[in-house]
Amino acid sequence: MAWLLESMKITSPARLAVSLALALGACAPAVTSSSTTAPHPVDVAAVRREIKGEIAHDASGRLPADRQIVSMGHVTRELAVVYTDREGKRLEETWVRSGAAWTLKDAQPIGQETASVR
Repeated sequence: MAWLLESMKITSPARLAVSLALALGACAPAVTSSSTTAPHPVDVAAVRREIKGEIAHDASGRLPADRQIVSMGHVTRELAVVYTDREGKRLEETWVRSGAAWTLKDAQPIGQETASVR
């Protein structure tokens, strides 16, 4: 070890500590503010299954329970835009998470000039 210290011109323990700190710091992965605050991906398939279950068990009667999810729009942990269809009538539905369940906030007919379902 002495030969290493001598060849690196490190003659005191303080210089050794500083050299080691610099060497280890150079090998450490860079952490940026965006990597610590980046959102976790949303499992869109899981959200789709959960909302499909809510549609099937909806007893409110506001919308037919036999409508099918055609596609998913924008999805976050708290909000999901879902496109449904029943007998050629398509809706753009906005669902919000309340607790562990999803609740229908709004439904707009697509391609028709009618009022929204609330």
